[in-house]
Amino acid sequence: MAFDFKKIMQENSDEELVKILTVRRDDYQEEAIEAAEQELQLRSLSDEKKEIYRNVAEQQKILEIQKASEPLEIHWKVLTLFFPMVITFILSGFYKSNGFDKKAKDLVIWTFLGFGCYFLLIIILSMIL
Repeated sequence: MAFDFKKIMQENSDEELVKILTVRRDDYQEEAIEAAEQELQLRSLSDEKKEIYRNVAEQQKILEIQKASEPLEIHWKVLTLFFPMVITFILSGFYKSNGFDKKAKDLVIWTFLGFGCYFLLIIILSMIL
C-alpha cells in the first residue's frame, strides 16, 4: 500500500511542516521528507517565519526529552512499595500516555520491589511459624 505523502503533507500546517523537517526528521521516511520540503517551498514561507517555527519545535522537543527522563517522586515509590498493584494500575497508563517514560519505568521497578518485599515477608513468616 503506497502512501500519498504529497496529500498528507498538504494537510499539515506550516508549523507542523517545519517541525517535520527539523526536529522530527528522523521519524519520517525519505519520501515523506521530500513531500514536506516540496510543500513548504510551494507555500513560500519567509525565512523569519520558518526560524520562529523551528525554534518553537526545538523548545517542544527539549521539553519532551526532559519530561521523558523525569524520575518518579519518592512518595509514589513508597506507596508503590506498600501497595504494588493499586498504584501501578492507576498511574502507569497516565505517565506513559503523557510522555513520562522514566516515571512509568520506575513505577514498574518499584512494583516488583513491593512484590518482592511481600514475598520475602511471607517466606520469613512461614519459617517462623
